[in-house]
Amino acid sequence: RRVLFRSVLACVLYFGAFSVSKLLTPSSVKYAHLESTSDLFETRGRVTHDFQESLKALENRDYEATVNWLNKDIVYNRGDETIFYSYYILGLAYLESAQTDIIGLFPSYDKTKVNQGISAFNKALELNNSGKFRNINLDIYFFLAKADFMLNNVSGAKENLKKVVSEKGSNMDEAKKILSGLD
Repeated sequence: RRVLFRSVLACVLYFGAFSVSKLLTPSSVKYAHLESTSDLFETRGRVTHDFQESLKALENRDYEATVNWLNKDIVYNRGDETIFYSYYILGLAYLESAQTDIIGLFPSYDKTKVNQGISAFNKALELNNSGKFRNINLDIYFFLAKADFMLNNVSGAKENLKKVVSEKGSNMDEAKKILSGLD
Protein backbone atom coordinates (compact mmCIF):
# COMPACT_ATOMS: atom_id res chain seq x y z
CA ARG A 1 0.00 0.00 0.00
CA ARG A 2 2.80 2.42 0.84
CA VAL A 3 4.45 1.90 -2.52
CA LEU A 4 1.15 2.51 -4.31
CA PHE A 5 0.51 5.63 -2.21
CA ARG A 6 4.01 6.99 -2.94
CA SER A 7 3.60 6.30 -6.65
CA VAL A 8 0.24 8.06 -6.77
CA LEU A 9 1.60 10.96 -4.73
CA ALA A 10 4.61 11.28 -7.04
CA CYS A 11 2.33 11.35 -10.09
CA VAL A 12 0.04 13.96 -8.54
CA LEU A 13 3.04 16.13 -7.59
CA TYR A 14 4.58 15.83 -11.05
CA PHE A 15 1.34 16.69 -12.85
CA GLY A 16 0.81 19.60 -10.46
CA ALA A 17 4.31 20.88 -11.21
CA PHE A 18 3.66 20.30 -14.92
CA SER A 19 0.53 22.49 -14.73
CA VAL A 20 2.38 25.23 -12.84
CA SER A 21 5.22 25.04 -15.38
CA LYS A 22 2.78 25.50 -18.26
CA LEU A 23 1.20 28.49 -16.55
CA LEU A 24 4.45 30.25 -15.63
CA THR A 25 6.48 29.60 -18.78
CA PRO A 26 6.09 32.31 -21.45
CA SER A 27 4.21 30.98 -24.48
CA SER A 28 7.07 31.96 -26.80
CA VAL A 29 9.39 29.50 -25.03
CA LYS A 30 7.56 26.54 -26.57
CA TYR A 31 8.75 27.76 -29.97
CA ALA A 32 12.35 28.09 -28.79
CA HIS A 33 12.90 24.35 -28.43
CA LEU A 34 15.40 22.94 -30.90
CA GLU A 35 14.68 19.67 -32.59
CA SER A 36 17.65 17.42 -33.20
CA THR A 37 20.13 19.27 -35.38
CA SER A 38 22.39 16.28 -36.08
CA ASP A 39 21.04 15.84 -39.62
CA LEU A 40 21.85 19.45 -40.50
CA PHE A 41 25.58 19.04 -40.80
CA GLU A 42 26.36 15.54 -42.03
CA THR A 43 26.55 16.32 -45.73
CA ARG A 44 28.44 19.61 -45.66
CA GLY A 45 31.79 20.11 -47.34
CA ARG A 46 34.06 21.24 -44.50
CA VAL A 47 36.59 18.47 -44.06
CA THR A 48 39.18 19.90 -41.67
CA HIS A 49 40.12 17.70 -38.75
CA ASP A 50 38.94 20.23 -36.17
CA PHE A 51 35.58 20.68 -37.88
CA GLN A 52 35.01 16.91 -38.14
CA GLU A 53 35.90 16.51 -34.45
CA SER A 54 33.43 19.28 -33.59
CA LEU A 55 30.66 17.35 -35.34
CA LYS A 56 31.48 14.22 -33.38
CA ALA A 57 31.40 16.19 -30.14
CA LEU A 58 28.09 17.84 -31.10
CA GLU A 59 26.58 14.46 -31.92
CA ASN A 60 27.60 13.32 -28.42
CA ARG A 61 26.10 16.49 -26.91
CA ASP A 62 29.51 17.54 -25.63
CA TYR A 63 28.98 21.23 -26.27
CA GLU A 64 32.13 22.44 -24.56
CA ALA A 65 34.29 20.23 -26.79
CA THR A 66 32.23 21.28 -29.83
CA VAL A 67 32.93 24.94 -29.12
CA ASN A 68 36.63 24.27 -28.53
CA TRP A 69 37.03 22.32 -31.80
CA LEU A 70 35.14 24.94 -33.79
CA ASN A 71 37.15 27.80 -32.32
CA LYS A 72 40.35 25.98 -33.32
CA ASP A 73 38.95 25.44 -36.82
CA ILE A 74 38.09 29.14 -37.09
CA VAL A 75 41.56 30.23 -35.96
CA TYR A 76 43.48 27.86 -38.26
CA ASN A 77 41.27 28.23 -41.33
CA ARG A 78 40.29 31.89 -41.17
CA GLY A 79 40.46 32.53 -44.93
CA ASP A 80 38.65 29.38 -46.05
CA GLU A 81 35.62 30.03 -48.28
CA THR A 82 33.37 27.82 -46.13
CA ILE A 83 34.56 28.98 -42.68
CA PHE A 84 31.11 30.54 -42.24
CA TYR A 85 29.84 27.01 -41.75
CA SER A 86 31.98 26.62 -38.62
CA TYR A 87 30.33 29.76 -37.24
CA TYR A 88 26.92 28.30 -38.14
CA ILE A 89 27.58 25.07 -36.22
CA LEU A 90 29.07 27.12 -33.37
CA GLY A 91 25.80 29.04 -33.15
CA LEU A 92 23.84 25.79 -33.02
CA ALA A 93 26.11 24.42 -30.28
CA TYR A 94 25.56 27.51 -28.15
CA LEU A 95 21.79 27.35 -28.60
CA GLU A 96 21.63 23.63 -27.87
CA SER A 97 23.64 24.09 -24.69
CA ALA A 98 21.58 27.09 -23.54
CA GLN A 99 18.46 25.22 -22.41
CA THR A 100 18.01 24.42 -18.75
CA ASP A 101 15.05 22.90 -16.97
CA ILE A 102 14.03 20.97 -13.89
CA ILE A 103 13.13 17.38 -14.86
CA GLY A 104 11.65 18.64 -18.11
CA LEU A 105 9.69 21.43 -16.43
CA PHE A 106 10.17 25.20 -16.19
CA PRO A 107 12.35 25.52 -19.31
CA SER A 108 14.63 28.53 -19.48
CA TYR A 109 17.67 29.59 -21.45
CA ASP A 110 21.11 30.85 -20.49
CA LYS A 111 21.08 34.33 -22.02
CA THR A 112 24.87 34.45 -22.33
CA LYS A 113 24.96 31.28 -24.43
CA VAL A 114 22.01 32.44 -26.52
CA ASN A 115 23.77 35.73 -27.24
CA GLN A 116 26.98 33.87 -28.12
CA GLY A 117 24.93 31.79 -30.56
CA ILE A 118 23.43 34.92 -32.09
CA SER A 119 26.92 36.42 -32.51
CA ALA A 120 28.17 33.25 -34.22
CA PHE A 121 25.15 33.20 -36.55
CA ASN A 122 25.64 36.87 -37.43
CA LYS A 123 29.31 36.19 -38.24
CA ALA A 124 28.24 33.27 -40.44
CA LEU A 125 25.82 35.56 -42.30
CA GLU A 126 28.55 38.18 -42.72
CA LEU A 127 31.01 35.63 -44.15
CA ASN A 128 28.55 33.70 -46.32
CA ASN A 129 28.21 36.28 -49.03
CA SER A 130 29.30 34.42 -52.16
CA GLY A 131 25.73 33.53 -53.11
CA LYS A 132 26.62 29.83 -53.42
CA PHE A 133 25.19 28.83 -50.04
CA ARG A 134 22.05 30.99 -49.77
CA ASN A 135 20.14 28.08 -48.20
CA ILE A 136 22.47 28.15 -45.18
CA ASN A 137 21.63 31.81 -44.57
CA LEU A 138 17.92 30.94 -44.52
CA ASP A 139 18.63 28.15 -42.03
CA ILE A 140 20.52 30.69 -39.93
CA TYR A 141 17.53 33.06 -39.96
CA PHE A 142 15.36 30.18 -38.72
CA PHE A 143 17.71 29.51 -35.81
CA LEU A 144 18.01 33.23 -35.10
CA ALA A 145 14.23 33.14 -34.67
CA LYS A 146 14.65 30.27 -32.19
CA ALA A 147 17.25 32.36 -30.34
CA ASP A 148 14.83 35.30 -30.30
CA PHE A 149 12.21 33.06 -28.71
CA MET A 150 14.77 31.96 -26.12
CA LEU A 151 15.18 35.63 -25.21
CA ASN A 152 11.41 36.22 -25.37
CA ASN A 153 11.88 38.59 -28.33
CA VAL A 154 8.76 37.59 -30.25
CA SER A 155 8.87 40.49 -32.72
CA GLY A 156 12.47 39.64 -33.71
CA ALA A 157 11.51 35.98 -34.10
CA LYS A 158 8.58 36.88 -36.35
CA GLU A 159 10.83 39.01 -38.55
CA ASN A 160 13.32 36.16 -39.01
CA LEU A 161 10.59 33.58 -39.62
CA LYS A 162 8.94 35.80 -42.24
CA LYS A 163 12.28 36.01 -44.07
CA VAL A 164 12.51 32.19 -44.09
CA VAL A 165 8.97 31.94 -45.48
CA SER A 166 9.28 34.70 -48.08
CA GLU A 167 12.57 33.32 -49.42
CA LYS A 168 11.39 29.68 -49.23
CA GLY A 169 14.01 28.30 -46.85
CA SER A 170 14.21 24.62 -45.97
CA ASN A 171 12.43 25.35 -42.67
CA MET A 172 9.63 27.26 -44.39
CA ASP A 173 6.85 24.87 -43.33
CA GLU A 174 7.92 24.94 -39.68
CA ALA A 175 8.27 28.73 -39.86
CA LYS A 176 4.72 29.01 -41.25
CA LYS A 177 3.40 26.77 -38.49
CA ILE A 178 5.09 28.82 -35.79
CA LEU A 179 3.88 32.10 -37.30
CA SER A 180 0.31 30.83 -37.43
CA GLY A 181 0.58 29.74 -33.79
CA LEU A 182 1.63 33.25 -32.81
CA ASP A 183 -1.40 34.94 -34.35
